[in-house]
Amino acid sequence: TLYSSSAASDVYKRQVVVCFVVMGLDAVVSRDGDPALHVAQGRLMLERGGLLPTDPTCVAVPDKPFIAHEWLAQLVLALTHAAFGLAGPALLATFLYASCLALLTWWLVRTETAALWVAAAVILASLFLGGRLLARPHVFTWTAALTWVLALEHWRRGRLGLGRLAALGVPLVMLWANLHGGFLVAFVLLAVYGVGEAVDRGRGISRAQGSLAAFAVVGVSVHVNTAELVVVGP
Repeated sequence: TLYSSSAASDVYKRQVVVCFVVMGLDAVVSRDGDPALHVAQGRLMLERGGLLPTDPTCVAVPDKPFIAHEWLAQLVLALTHAAFGLAGPALLATFLYASCLALLTWWLVRTETAALWVAAAVILASLFLGGRLLARPHVFTWTAALTWVLALEHWRRGRLGLGRLAALGVPLVMLWANLHGGFLVAFVLLAVYGVGEAVDRGRGISRAQGSLAAFAVVGVSVHVNTAELVVVGP
């Protein structure tokens, strides 16, 4: 193994020089060996210059096909580890965590939300996200999902046209599908907003139909994946 789980936790705590601490919440970057697995697989892909045909980290089943649904995140984690040691993945995870809270705060302030509700929302978000603050691919889903929600909110409020929404959604989901399996949340959110538009008497069914069109266009981008142009594959 790259490092033991107990040693990893201690090393992370020592080497993270810049840590975004929000509302007094301690950033726990690693509590098990899973981050080491992602770094190791990313390093193997870099060394071999491509996706792995089988999973060399699976001792029980040596010929097990490598499921490349998080390959891009693993490469990023491996590159940060190569550049900064164990502090690299730690800083990346905490940066994405802090970025989510900053985006949420910016949006709430921009929409003239009362200061009390802004504080409550950010505190709750920091607690929920902080409990899962680990150097794993799922941290990319946090930022991508929040970015998508803000785009949908702009569309719902009439500040963003359907074409621009699709233009943002296609590259976002294309990237997201190669970072983490949580990209399916994008379609759930799009469907929720579409249904909301359908039941909104003031806007009528046309915008709901538009959301379905965006659903189809964004859906095509999911198949732009290096694993033989499918979302999950060997």
